[in-house]
Amino acid sequence: MTSQFAKENVSRVLAVFVCLVGVHSVILGVVLIVAPFWLLSLFGWAISCHPFFLQQAGVFHILLGLFYVVEYFSYHRIRMLLTAKVSAVIFLSARYVWSDPEPGVMLSNLADASMAAIAAFLWTRSTRANNTLRG
Repeated sequence: MTSQFAKENVSRVLAVFVCLVGVHSVILGVVLIVAPFWLLSLFGWAISCHPFFLQQAGVFHILLGLFYVVEYFSYHRIRMLLTAKVSAVIFLSARYVWSDPEPGVMLSNLADASMAAIAAFLWTRSTRANNTLRG
């Protein structure tokens, strides 16, 4: 009984976490579409260009956020979430090292790394609980 409760609890926490990451991505995407220059100004970046590519990044964030949730609830996987977050960490780390170190880049990097680490931890716990019950 205790193992069943633990399995369900970890699975619920993972489901909620995936939803929160998805909502975070969707909100970020909407802000990139509606107010891209305002968002960038929060990090101290003054960009004067056409907003097309920023808005396109917003569309991709919305799609990724939706796909995180769909993948988890349809297939019980988090591959897309982990792939996207680890790719973001690699990109942002390289950007931080080979460009002017900007606090906004490191903040985004830490956020993505945290999301990836928490998701991987919960996924591992959930998988172990499932395997123990089948055992």
